[in-house]
Amino acid sequence: SCFSSGQANYATSGCEHFGVSLGAGGGPTATKYRWLIANSAAPGTLIQSTTRVGIPAVVWRVNVGAGVNGGNVVGAVIEAEPPEPNCGLCAKWGEPKWVKVFVTETEYEVDLDHLLTDGEEVPQSSSETEIEWVLLQSPPACDDETCAAVDLAGGNELDLEAEAGDASKTIVRRYEFYEYTGAVNPDDNEANPKDAGDGCEGDPEPCDIVGNYLGAQMAAAVLGLGDVFEVVTQSPVLPGEEGVSYMLMLTAMGGAEPYTWSLTSGSLFSGMSLTVD
Repeated sequence: SCFSSGQANYATSGCEHFGVSLGAGGGPTATKYRWLIANSAAPGTLIQSTTRVGIPAVVWRVNVGAGVNGGNVVGAVIEAEPPEPNCGLCAKWGEPKWVKVFVTETEYEVDLDHLLTDGEEVPQSSSETEIEWVLLQSPPACDDETCAAVDLAGGNELDLEAEAGDASKTIVRRYEFYEYTGAVNPDDNEANPKDAGDGCEGDPEPCDIVGNYLGAQMAAAVLGLGDVFEVVTQSPVLPGEEGVSYMLMLTAMGGAEPYTWSLTSGSLFSGMSLTVD
């Protein structure tokens, strides 16, 4: 779902903030972001770029009641950017990035519009650090002689898992990504942070092998929705202006899809309408 901001043409203007609900009992197996670019063949429309956005998406999993204390075990996985798919380049390591991870739990359900850098629910303090530094880099995706695909078997992933507290309703993680500026093997592009000195792999900042900040990914898993159906709206609701078209999106979580919207009682104010989707 898009982050709703109320302007009249929002539904056709693209989205700058995205979310996936786990309320129906399972999450996506993979998520990819791509830029939308102008379609020269059909002016006024957008097409998907072949270039992926370089910030990995998060895939969540929830194992209900699997913890040692009977709680929910919540895992989050991000995948390193794979090598170039064409033969030859796929036999090299992918682009390395440094990653920092912060995590927190809340006793209430966090909405999509809370997952912004300055949101109170987004963990960023040193006390909320889950991993100070880890190097994320995909190994070769194909054989260097035959170019046949290689099963990476999770070797290109950062997989974090913990048992949630009894009162926790939401697990929130913030992933920060930074350039890797250390040495790489010229033959296969494998990063060699140890070349910068002892301890540089676990604490790269003093070794001067951390480059520019690339961006962040905020993600949350809302627990315990299951069969409970809930409707949430943008928060806060933006003020309307008389005579100016306005749109407010509703979001459904839990229950059973597909969802349709209807007015079961009362009536809408003059000039307002509700669409079924």
